[in-house]
Parts: sequence; C-alpha cells; structure tokens
Amino acid sequence: MKILGIEKSLEDCQQVGWQGYDLHMSRAVMEEDIEKWRGLGDMIYMKQLRRPFFKISSRQYIIRGFLGSSTVRIGCSREFDGIQTVKQAEIFLGLCENENIMP
Repeated sequence: MKILGIEKSLEDCQQVGWQGYDLHMSRAVMEEDIEKWRGLGDMIYMKQLRRPFFKISSRQYIIRGFLGSSTVRIGCSREFDGIQTVKQAEIFLGLCENENIMP
C-alpha cells in the first residue's frame, strides 16, 4: 500500500493545538494493515460494526479510519506535526523501509 496524497483536514482542529490530515491510500485498508499499526498506540478496533472502525491514539497523535476505506485520518499535536509530506506519512505508518520518525 502507498499513500497517493495528503490533504489538510477541513475540520478546524488548530484551536485546540491539533492538525488533521486525510491520507489517500492506493487501496482500501485491510485488516492486516490495522493489525500492523496496532503497535503505534492504544487501539480500539470495532470489527463487529457494519462498517468496522479503528482508532489508534497516543499523546502526540490519533489515527482513525474504516476497514475497506482508502482514506485514513491522522491528527497530530503541535509537538508532533510531522505528517506534512507523503514520504513522512509512509514512514510513520511503516509503509516503506525508511527510518521510523515516531518519537
């Protein structure tokens, strides 16, 4: 899976010190992807829902999306505003072999 593009979220999160990004993926998120990202933080994965939902959170970021969707949203705190380029996001989600940028 690759990230085709990143858009700043239209939702205004900056007032509370966060910036959201929508990551447009080359294919739909599969269960294997969600399981691979489990180590990025505390995970909620509600696969029993009609539209399975996941949320991974830590002090610096929140990653959320739906199984089968080709868009993933990442919210980053001001202290971890590193998801500004496609390459940084690929590294963050472990989609390439480069060094991990997570703190």
